[in-house]
Amino acid sequence: MNCKLIDSDVEIFLYNIAWIRKNRGISKRKMSKILKINVRTLDKNENGILPPKLNANIILEIYCNFGVSPSMQFSKKLGL
Repeated sequence: MNCKLIDSDVEIFLYNIAWIRKNRGISKRKMSKILKINVRTLDKNENGILPPKLNANIILEIYCNFGVSPSMQFSKKLGL
């Protein structure tokens, strides 16, 4: 089974990070604390740049704090 993410999945995931933050009215600083990443990494994510290694904690923190399942994070752009 090939588990490599395809570009569209990554694009959806990065879009959803920004959408959740903006839709909830959360500052970048607060969102970076929730996701346990630095603001610079969050800024890069929101601009479509994926870090060299995607930390699974980001996916889990989005699920725990915002109720968006991991499968939904990669399969559907939220709000559309």
